[in-house]
Amino acid sequence: MNTLDLEKKVFSYMEAHKMVLPGDRVVAGVSGGADSVCLFLLLLEYKKKCDFDFEVVHVNHGIRAEAGEDLEYVKKLCEEALVKFSGVNVSVPDYVKEHGCSSEDAGRRLRYEAFAGETGEHGKIAVAHNENDQAETVLLHLFRGSGLRGLCGIRPVNGQIIRPLLCLSREEIEEYLTEKDISWQTDKTNLTDEYTRNRIRHNVIPYVEENVAGNVMERLGKTAEYMQEVEDFLQAEVEKAFLDCVTVKEDVSFEIDVDIFKAYHRAVGKKLILVLCEELSPTGKDISGINVEDVYELVMRGENATINLPFGIVARKSYHKLYLEAQKDFDEPKLTEIQEIDLTKLTEGDVITTGNLEFTLIKHAGDKEIPKSECTKWFDYDKITKLTLRPRKTGDYTYIRNSNGDLSKKSIKDIMINDKIPKEKRDNLLLADLDHVIWIPSGRISEYVKVTNDTKLILQCSIK
Repeated sequence: MNTLDLEKKVFSYMEAHKMVLPGDRVVAGVSGGADSVCLFLLLLEYKKKCDFDFEVVHVNHGIRAEAGEDLEYVKKLCEEALVKFSGVNVSVPDYVKEHGCSSEDAGRRLRYEAFAGETGEHGKIAVAHNENDQAETVLLHLFRGSGLRGLCGIRPVNGQIIRPLLCLSREEIEEYLTEKDISWQTDKTNLTDEYTRNRIRHNVIPYVEENVAGNVMERLGKTAEYMQEVEDFLQAEVEKAFLDCVTVKEDVSFEIDVDIFKAYHRAVGKKLILVLCEELSPTGKDISGINVEDVYELVMRGENATINLPFGIVARKSYHKLYLEAQKDFDEPKLTEIQEIDLTKLTEGDVITTGNLEFTLIKHAGDKEIPKSECTKWFDYDKITKLTLRPRKTGDYTYIRNSNGDLSKKSIKDIMINDKIPKEKRDNLLLADLDHVIWIPSGRISEYVKVTNDTKLILQCSIK
């Protein structure tokens, strides 16, 4: 594809999704890599036919030694094109250390914070995701057992964020730059298999291309588009159902007319429950498929009952009504009784109760979704030596993932400070394996004992 045809393809894609309109303020994230340089050039070309304000933000993640070269390269591009340039320095390693997340997640959060800081409420943020990124995202979500929302992949437009290159493959992008005799910077971390996405990129997709189906990038991109259409249709049906059978109460709750609710398709009903529970959740998310399934089955059964969900959300069925309520004075459940837990007495399927804790041993079949409830956690049974429920003490530590994805010890004191656990909660009891704390009052569990594909037996611990 020659440069003119590629530009027409991208511009048509942008116009179909109404990405940039005359008078808009567009801030592009440009790292210096091939994708973002291509985005920069195409927006410059599009500006010739659609007058909009155009700026560039470059984020230095504080990881790579060559980051300074990337910044100078992007700055020079902008100077030559007379485009306003801003460089933002962040520290992914520090963010990972403070929040205990992966370096990929930290980088993404910090980038978008930087972009939003430069854009303001009414501008648009242009990022350089392409067709390959879309394919990798769909596969990643598929392998993790995602629902429909995850299989939608990356949206062309998501709030302020626009993605003009989502219709182009990485190969098309590099050909475009080569034809224009434009160089780009190479991020060496993209060449390793350190990150999950890289492993999919370097190993899974090439294997599929060679042995299963060719042109897999475009096929998965089309699949994402189909899923987005289905998700949009489902969302519209959910909005109708909301108006039809949900009453919003002043005391932070929803009342659902069960008789009307039951007439809707299962997919609509479950999506409506998810939306309402996320509305009641303090994070606006973190409601699992298992939670939704439990509430849906409660509605469809005849008897009256109550289910406790994460974050103090309660689903209560009373005759022809279902009530979803957020407890106003909800506090994290406390572990109250100091005891040693003798795991040697536990066999598969048995239950041990200690105070207000309940332990169950489950065989790991690989087909179960890990609970996201604040009250139920899963641990790798074979990695635990001697389990105790006790207060914290000097020398307590847990494991987090560092910026390289490796296990790293961190003191419980530092964890509690970083997680902003109030002082009055820091003496709540901990679940510990000797000095190794595996469950902290904030809800965090040690990375060392998390369930993985290699786990054979799962120790389920629930607060009753």
